[in-house]
Amino acid sequence: MTFTFTHLQPILRTVSIQGDHYTLICSIWVSSHSSRMPKKFAGENSKAVVARQRKEDKKQEEIMKKKKQEEDEYWRDDDKNVARKNQRKVRLLS
Repeated sequence: MTFTFTHLQPILRTVSIQGDHYTLICSIWVSSHSSRMPKKFAGENSKAVVARQRKEDKKQEEIMKKKKQEEDEYWRDDDKNVARKNQRKVRLLS
């Protein structure tokens, strides 16, 4: 009966002893297969994808809100004379 171990790979180790200059070579057979369990799913984690998309949407919403606020600030009319004129118009119409 013959056994073949196709999933084993040899690793050669060299050990040298300093005093007498001996060299010992031994081969160790190590499994080429991963010793960990396989992953549960091959695709992406659906909950993580949804959470990532939600965070991205929130970030984009905040950016749009900030841009709108900056634009409104740019176009804001803060002339005191115009404000008084409009206030007089409101009083006359009332």
